[in-house]
Amino acid sequence: MKLYVILTVFLTIAAALSPLVVLKPSKKENEPECSTTLIQEKEPTESVSEAKEETIKILRTGSGKIIEKEIFDYVKGAVCGEISPEYEKEAIKAQAIVCYTYALWLKKNADRSDLSEADISDDPSRFQSYLDDNELKDKWGEKYEEYSEKISECVSEVAGQYLGYNGEPAMACFHAISTGKTESAKNVWGNDVPYLCSVTANGDLLSPDIDSTVTLSEEQFRKCAEKLDGVKLPKNSSKWIGKTKATKSGYVTEIYIGSKAFSGSDIRSAFSLRSPAFTVEKTKDGFVFKVKGYGHLVGMSQYSADYMARQGADYKTILLHFFKGTEIMQS
Repeated sequence: MKLYVILTVFLTIAAALSPLVVLKPSKKENEPECSTTLIQEKEPTESVSEAKEETIKILRTGSGKIIEKEIFDYVKGAVCGEISPEYEKEAIKAQAIVCYTYALWLKKNADRSDLSEADISDDPSRFQSYLDDNELKDKWGEKYEEYSEKISECVSEVAGQYLGYNGEPAMACFHAISTGKTESAKNVWGNDVPYLCSVTANGDLLSPDIDSTVTLSEEQFRKCAEKLDGVKLPKNSSKWIGKTKATKSGYVTEIYIGSKAFSGSDIRSAFSLRSPAFTVEKTKDGFVFKVKGYGHLVGMSQYSADYMARQGADYKTILLHFFKGTEIMQS
């Protein structure tokens, strides 16, 4: 799990890697901090075996070649690239539906002008990961057969199912670990997406990887800041950082670098932080960023999805918690 995806109309997001799980109890997941009508999932009208056959053309960024895969093989490869095979099956099923849904959304909405005849790319910073069998054998080694069989089984059980909103595939974003609450798309990208609102993700608070620290010298800070558009740093380094605003989840909505304001997402990219939820402090030797979470923080938290699965939640419960107001549909 594991960092973000460019979305044409209004967004850029990234995907992230997932850590292993700590087993501890947590309180019940709560309702989201947004106004949206919940829609109960519809039972699939077709069996898995009756699902329509689909193919998808993938641009392999390593070779520059375009390959065509059946949708099952693509979804399996995407899931393998995006989530830990050690996670619970219900979490992996949720990820399979998210990967399929996101691919459908990207095919319709993302800028594919540089993909030639391809529908999607395997570049996780723009679309989502995809790994083929040879790459998985290298990655998993002696665990390949075990992990491959587990993920194939999960993908098969939810084949053709996707998240819908108003009859269309949803923008099913995901990230590795939140701050204990996911963030709304409106705060992160500036556009309101009703089903991408802030919800609790209590399991993330138990992750050993929720916190990270980045320590920079003044010269390192300056070089990173130069990546930001229009930044001018004064001579006095104590004035390089100004006022900061953040949401309840910790996402930085505004921070002044020099005399110019930037979003937490801008800073995350320029300073190579794990997430846009952070604090930064000037020290005698430089600057220290204390970061919470891993990824852009919008949509499904993979770590909390696994945590919920370990507490007995099925994939439908997981998905409808993170994507309020969507429905599970069958292609």
